[in-house]
Amino acid sequence: MSDNAELPDLRTVADYQFGAGAGAALFPPTEDVRVSRSTS
Repeated sequence: MSDNAELPDLRTVADYQFGAGAGAALFPPTEDVRVSRSTS
C-alpha cells in the first residue's frame, strides 16, 4: 500500500489529465493502492 499522503496528489493529477472525478474513479478511497517508482 502506498503512503496515504500520495493519494490526493495522484487524484489531482488524474482529474487534471482526464477530467473531474477521474482521480476518485482510478484511485478509490475504499481500496488499497500500491505505488511503485523506478528511475528508468
